[in-house]
Amino acid sequence: MGMLFFPFLSQKELETMAFDHKYSSTGASIIDMLFLKAFSTWLATKLPLNHNLKAAFHWTAPNTLTFVGLLCMVIPSSVVMYTSHDLLSPSPALAYLATAMGIFAYQILDELDGKQARRTNSSSPLGELFDHGCDAVSTFVTVGACLCVCQTGYTVGAFGAFISSLMAFQGAHIQTYYKGKLFFGLVDVAEAQWSGILMNMACFLVDPNFFSSAPIPGTSLPRQIVPIVFVIGGSSVAMARNLFVTTVARADNVAHAKSSPLATWAQWTAMHALSWAWFLSTREGLLGSDRILLLSALGLLNAAQTLAIIVAHMAHTEIPAWNYLRMVPMLLAVANARVQLVPDSQVVLMVFCGSLVHFVHYGVSLSAQIAEFLGVSVFKVGPPTCVDTRH
Repeated sequence: MGMLFFPFLSQKELETMAFDHKYSSTGASIIDMLFLKAFSTWLATKLPLNHNLKAAFHWTAPNTLTFVGLLCMVIPSSVVMYTSHDLLSPSPALAYLATAMGIFAYQILDELDGKQARRTNSSSPLGELFDHGCDAVSTFVTVGACLCVCQTGYTVGAFGAFISSLMAFQGAHIQTYYKGKLFFGLVDVAEAQWSGILMNMACFLVDPNFFSSAPIPGTSLPRQIVPIVFVIGGSSVAMARNLFVTTVARADNVAHAKSSPLATWAQWTAMHALSWAWFLSTREGLLGSDRILLLSALGLLNAAQTLAIIVAHMAHTEIPAWNYLRMVPMLLAVANARVQLVPDSQVVLMVFCGSLVHFVHYGVSLSAQIAEFLGVSVFKVGPPTCVDTRH
């Protein structure tokens, strides 16, 4: 694998992922049923089935589609977050249009990857992990950008909306770990993405200050409160459901879910409690881009922890208990906010850079190790060539 990458998975875990794990999901959201599933299925039939085997990568390989979609979403969203890094300033109107188009592109390409994998007989655990890893990034980037679009400011409500979306996303994969299936509700990711699209389009078509220029008609409440309430409310319902089905109604938990549900949720609670502590201890002192960097650092730490949960689900192993590599930086940041050994802005920058390096290294290492075992290329079409020699 090379000196830069660490083999995070054992031989047994790789074999379990390759030969025993099967992706399973249940349910469908309203937008999925109305048009998204049918449209993406039709669009997939327009993609080529034959590819040049000598090419360095294939543009219509499943993972390439997902990654290109992620770039389409992340780049314009980053422009919005950069130009509105204080969460109060408007961004250029074209940035809102580009972000709306980027979210839509990611939604479509993310839907296409699985269908293209099945059409080309290249479905594999690598594709599932890669897809969910990109989803973890898209979650915090999309929500962070939407907070900037709504010009919410660095408020408790805005942070609550951001962190609750991360908690709900990670909670969904905890539920998958114990139930063996990823559950989609009637209002799910697709609806959240379309909410982001509509918010960006409102600022592009009507006024960049659409959410801050006037209150809700007939009230004195600011318009920003609407998306905040919906995100916190929807995330809370999803979290309550996942907590219930994995702890109270755990009779049908899958046998290979070896981690205690209470221990897993305790770690989940502790990690996000530290996030709140970091926000509250630095809320008054952070200005400008430091606010977005803090949110992004938390998003990356959450994404890395979610990847670990997904790997445990696919490899039928325990969820790594109390991952200090992802919790200690937040703990040190909270402690520093009390004693001020280092300016908070420098701590935020260090944690962000460390979180980015950790997530990229972890994700690339996992992808490289799994691809090598399966005998596939991450960004090329081709069926796994590994053979089960356990029997």
